[in-house]
Amino acid sequence: VTLISPTTARGAFGIIPKMTKFRVAGFFDTGMYEHNRSLVYISLRDAQTFYKLGSEVNGIGVIVKDADAAPALAERMQADLNAIPDGRRYWVRDWLTMNGSLFAALKLEEYALFIVLTLITIVASFNIVSMITVTVKDKRRDIAILRAMGADAKLIEKIFVRQGIFIGVLGTVLGGVLALLIAVVLQNFKIITVPKEIYYSDTIPILLSPEVFIVVTVCALVITYFASKIPARMCAKIDPLEAIRND
Repeated sequence: VTLISPTTARGAFGIIPKMTKFRVAGFFDTGMYEHNRSLVYISLRDAQTFYKLGSEVNGIGVIVKDADAAPALAERMQADLNAIPDGRRYWVRDWLTMNGSLFAALKLEEYALFIVLTLITIVASFNIVSMITVTVKDKRRDIAILRAMGADAKLIEKIFVRQGIFIGVLGTVLGGVLALLIAVVLQNFKIITVPKEIYYSDTIPILLSPEVFIVVTVCALVITYFASKIPARMCAKIDPLEAIRND
């Protein structure tokens, strides 16, 4: 391949761009479409010769063990550079700043997905409400007999709340296990592909986070509890005399 440098040289026929031929020795995959499309690796000596840098470099990359600590480290490095003579000529950028627009879009998408999934869970909770409501309707006579035998309204309410919570816990556990299995499969195998020109990657990246599983489980159980509470309170208000007379 022939690389063309943005720096030009003036020759007998005017300004001539600097061009050098290189032999392709191999290919790499970063997982990012933009990087795969626009980046190449060459030796430091060839790069210095190509850009006429002599023995100098125009940038230094720093690898950190904790990627989340990169912004704080960049600030400290910039402060140290500003404290030395001519240090303000140099500037430091971390990987979050360099890809700020991408991560801002991902963060917005994360919030949107959380809202959508919460609404889906709330809609699913209506199934629990309708199921318990139907159960209450079918068990009016039994509820009336329990009330007549001395069971108070709170006991009746607890019975149906426990029924709803049992269904919610069972569904949450099964859903969590199924989601974990799907995430592990997608993490190890490229099954679902996406347009890499749009999403910067050809597959959906999967990150297993215990915190997310805990938050989702707690939210699902809370929604299930309140969904069970509504019909349970309705059944607790059933008049035993009216229920037995009507049945």
